[in-house]
Amino acid sequence: MGSQTALGWSEQIALKRVKLEHVLLIHLTSNCYPPLPTSLVPCCIIALKNAEKGLWDKNIMLPKGITYRGKRKVSTSVAIEFWRIEHFIGNV
Repeated sequence: MGSQTALGWSEQIALKRVKLEHVLLIHLTSNCYPPLPTSLVPCCIIALKNAEKGLWDKNIMLPKGITYRGKRKVSTSVAIEFWRIEHFIGNV
């Protein structure tokens, strides 16, 4: 699994065969190593919306119990890169 899988899922979302939320759940738990918490799905959607608007520096509040470098917020650009969700930009 990897970027080819994410690209395939992105295509399926565009064709309305699957929902973005479902694909993000699969992506975070099966396409990322180590697996990421499923509680990040709403944050992923916010990050994707921000990216589509060009708001790369806008911060996203992380779910309770999750931090990034000791902080409860993460920038959109970091979220997109670290969660490897760049292939889903344009599918929100």
